[in-house]
Amino acid sequence: MEGAMKLGPFLIVSAILHAVFGTAGLLVPEMMSGMFGIGLDAGGVTVARLLGATLLGVAVILWYSRNLVAAEILKGVLIGGFALNALSVVIALLAVTGGVMEPRAWIGIVIRLALAAGFGYFAFVKNTSPTK
Repeated sequence: MEGAMKLGPFLIVSAILHAVFGTAGLLVPEMMSGMFGIGLDAGGVTVARLLGATLLGVAVILWYSRNLVAAEILKGVLIGGFALNALSVVIALLAVTGGVMEPRAWIGIVIRLALAAGFGYFAFVKNTSPTK
């Protein structure tokens, strides 16, 4: 299929998105949470920075996986990316519908949903073996 997304470019885009959100969470957690209507105390800032560091780590994993040829390892990266983003969608949906996060958080939900769909596609639908 000519227009189908390729795994390498998907992993690059995913790495960049995770790096952007990770860097923001690490460096300006109050601003990031404020965009969604959430105030942070000192403990919340620490947790936000830990999440930012985690997302930066994920970005590095995704970046270096873009040309990976070990199918078993790549499958683990893809399933992990799917789990991270799918669970994030559920948590954010509960927060928005429960009034914890403001409706503008929907943009983050849409981004995470798109990432979850991409990871799910490459992990469970498309044959991502090195020969394909």
